[in-house]
Amino acid sequence: MNTKAIITSGIVSLVLVSAGAVAETQRFNATVKVTNSFEFDKENDLVFGTIRAKADTAADKVATLVMPANPNIEPEAKSDGAAVIAIMNGDSNPASFKITGLPEYASLNITNPTETDLVLPGTESTAAKFLLSNFTYYVTQGAPTGDVTGSTIKADAQGNISFNLGATLTTSSNTADGTTSDYTDGDYSGTFSVQVNY
Repeated sequence: MNTKAIITSGIVSLVLVSAGAVAETQRFNATVKVTNSFEFDKENDLVFGTIRAKADTAADKVATLVMPANPNIEPEAKSDGAAVIAIMNGDSNPASFKITGLPEYASLNITNPTETDLVLPGTESTAAKFLLSNFTYYVTQGAPTGDVTGSTIKADAQGNISFNLGATLTTSSNTADGTTSDYTDGDYSGTFSVQVNY
């Protein structure tokens, strides 16, 4: 009788211990690193080469020289009346840029440079100058490569984009900007900024 009571009591005690809940608590941190920046480097300046140029100092005619962003297309010069541009040699190229450190297939928007003049340092404001405008873009590394439609470019699987910038060079005229003296020999130049952003 006593033995039975002892065995039963032991069984009940064992069941109660096994069913007891055990809980532990541990704290942890959550972190995230934000990197919105990326590397944007110029590889080549925009070079139109050596040309012969003449401005229309009496009327409104202009000549143009188109530098394509596509490296497979040659520059093209067009003259009109008294305004002349003639290509002297082929030592020319579009500007080129490289972007790294992007997420894979990230899209960026290009903001065009401000249309500005190329001038010969030391000349008067009425001297002949060139207007740089009509900017175009061509992706040489990205997804996809080729001519840019609109203003969006896209990185490749490695997060890289390489692209060219082309533009049109236009002679000045008396009607457009009051040009009264023609081009003289020298290096005409201007500084421009192109911006890319998410």
